[in-house]
Amino acid sequence: MRFNRHDNLEGLHAPFGASKSSWLRYSDDKLIDVYNNLRAAEIGTRLHEWAKNTIDLRNKTTPF
Repeated sequence: MRFNRHDNLEGLHAPFGASKSSWLRYSDDKLIDVYNNLRAAEIGTRLHEWAKNTIDLRNKTTPF
């Protein structure tokens, strides 16, 4: 039996899932807009986390 490998999906989220099936009725343009908005939110969250970590590290390494 041959199984699909999913080990390269760590940290990724399905933008359109079965628990939120309203996307099935979206037009192509709305689908692209929703996807782009979800992607922008993910990027913003990751940038915010990076900035927090950078600030925390600087606070721990500087004596002032």
